[in-house]
Amino acid sequence: MRRSRLLALAVCAGALAPLAAPTRTLADPPIADEISIVCTSVNTAVYPGSRVHLKCSETWENPSTGATANFFAADAGSSQAGQVVAIGVAAQTFDKKVRIRFRSSSTDNPSGCDTSNCRKLVGAQLEN
Repeated sequence: MRRSRLLALAVCAGALAPLAAPTRTLADPPIADEISIVCTSVNTAVYPGSRVHLKCSETWENPSTGATANFFAADAGSSQAGQVVAIGVAAQTFDKKVRIRFRSSSTDNPSGCDTSNCRKLVGAQLEN
């Protein structure tokens, strides 16, 4: 009799175990290789032989890692460096917003673009 009770308990426990709610794990959301944001340009700088950058008053935050950036830089030797400076200066002079496109990862930052607060700029556009 004792054996049958133990067997019954074991069967019940085995039958109820699958009914327990499974534990869900949440993965980081995927993030695009390139991000686009609209920002207020508060600083435009040229570092010859290194980079040109725009500094935004708004800070971008990577939703997966929590890394932040408000400097967005292009290689000073790139053919677009002068255009980046022109857009940044125009935005500051005429109080316009800038739409920037940048790499979400800091792995391919230009020289001097600190991985803790800067990302590679791949496009800039003056907004109305």
